[in-house]
Amino acid sequence: MRMAAGTLFAATLAALGLVAMSQVQAQKSTGEEIDSRWQSVFKSPERRVWLDAASVEREGSVVTFWLQHRLMPAQRGQILDRWAIDCRARTSWPLEAMAYDERGRQTRVAAAPASPLKVAIAPESNLEVVMACVCGASA
Repeated sequence: MRMAAGTLFAATLAALGLVAMSQVQAQKSTGEEIDSRWQSVFKSPERRVWLDAASVEREGSVVTFWLQHRLMPAQRGQILDRWAIDCRARTSWPLEAMAYDERGRQTRVAAAPASPLKVAIAPESNLEVVMACVCGASA
C-alpha cells in the first residue's frame, strides 16, 4: 500500500528526535546487533534503531544509509528508511521508507519528494547520534 510520504516520514522524523512527538534519550551503540551487517545506534523504551553499515555511501560531504527501527514492545513491527546527511552542513533529509507489520508484511511505502526539505540536525538529538556513526570525525 502506498502512503503519503509526509505521514511515514513524520513518524520516522519523530523517532529520530527531529519532531517533538516524544523525548527519546539517544544512547551510543550498545553492541546489540541483529547480524554483523546491522549496528545498534540507539534504543529507547519505544524503539530500537540499527544502522546498515554495508549501506553507507559517501559522495563528498553527503552520506546516504539505511536505518531499521524496531517498534517496542517486541513484535510490533518495523520501519526501514534510507537517509542522507550532509556532514559538513549538519543537515539531513529522508530518501525513502517502508513499514512492516509484526508478521513482516509490508504495510506502507513512501518516497521522498523530488526536492526534499533539508533539516538541520539538532544537538543531542537521536539523529546527531546517527550522524556521528556515518560521518565520523567529519561531523
